[in-house]
Amino acid sequence: MLRAASLAESRGVGGSMMETMLHDRPEHTPERLIAASPIHGRTVQRLYFCGPHGAGKSTLVRWVSATYGVSMIHEVARGELAKLETTLPALRSDTERCTAYQLDVFRGQIAAERSIARPFVSDRACDNLCYLADSGDGVGALWESEECRAYVESLRAPDALVFLVLPHGGHVSADTARPAADAERRAIDRIDGMAKLLLEIARIPYIPVGPMSVQERQRQIAGCLRLAGWRKKETT
Repeated sequence: MLRAASLAESRGVGGSMMETMLHDRPEHTPERLIAASPIHGRTVQRLYFCGPHGAGKSTLVRWVSATYGVSMIHEVARGELAKLETTLPALRSDTERCTAYQLDVFRGQIAAERSIARPFVSDRACDNLCYLADSGDGVGALWESEECRAYVESLRAPDALVFLVLPHGGHVSADTARPAADAERRAIDRIDGMAKLLLEIARIPYIPVGPMSVQERQRQIAGCLRLAGWRKKETT
């Protein structure tokens, strides 16, 4: 069972580094966020990585799953796109079809969480709403719906912990699910701003993960998870 660790015990595990990295947003230090959620002293069962495409979320999700031995939810958007046997540029040429796709992604995320064993780590949470607002219609109606309100409320619960992964300075490559236009910095920054705004307006407590090296990001996350009571799985 995952157990809570004391703040004093955790300060030596990346604590001072995290506070330095987050000096410009003191209200977002891991100690304050976890205490305010409230998460400290409780069992975290759901871990989410939100943010723009190309920020490194999937890399961190796979690392957490392997390091802590927890179930993993892959990015639902890629699975839904594969079902349609099309490309994002083709979808975005039809606003109605793109809207339906993003609604399927949102509901697919909820379905994936209901079907997987806890604890788990997820590649995204409610942040696909940013892409619905960017390329589709009806984000206001979805936001006001009972299903969205209930899901957002669940992300505020003490058993949930959200990381917002900020864009890094490296090159982002296009692929079958990410068109060249999405690899441009302005597109990434646009979604980054929307993701931050979404979490703030929704009052979902989150911990920002800065544009650091993979090693530094992993150390920051490990320190936060230690505060939340997670332990790395034993290796033989």
